[in-house]
Amino acid sequence: MQFECIASPDWVNLLRVWTQVEGLAEFRLGKVILGYQSTLKPDALTQWVNIRRRTPIVLTKRQLKGFAGDFWAWWIDLQPEWRDVAGCHGPLTLEHRPLPAGRNWGQLADAKGRNGVVSVIACLAWWGVHHVVESGPAVLRAEWYEAVADVTYVLDSILEECISA
Repeated sequence: MQFECIASPDWVNLLRVWTQVEGLAEFRLGKVILGYQSTLKPDALTQWVNIRRRTPIVLTKRQLKGFAGDFWAWWIDLQPEWRDVAGCHGPLTLEHRPLPAGRNWGQLADAKGRNGVVSVIACLAWWGVHHVVESGPAVLRAEWYEAVADVTYVLDSILEECISA
């Protein structure tokens, strides 16, 4: 997997939080065996699942902008209604991160194992390789950092709820 080749403190923190969330679930598959329920899943992710995750997806520079848009559409579609982001197109920023105390994260909290958050992490890895390792376009790099920050926010919130439950 390409997860470890991105030398960004934000990325490393995301992987740390993700590992803690999965660890609290004892690395079980979770309730959603088929993964997240969304019709907006990026084509690259579907392709990766179809090849049984044997090799990482390598996006071309030409594919990046479309992939970033696909990622955001999918990620926004996965969010619980209380986040109020359904009308957003593009990056979820700090203003989209309300205090989540006592909120239900729904399928984001339930989907664990190979069809859960790892799918989101894989997408960010394929995208991040171009922006952190290969210095991609500045606009898409900033979007990648926002995506990492938002996924970290969600996982941190889920982790906090698991620990306090």
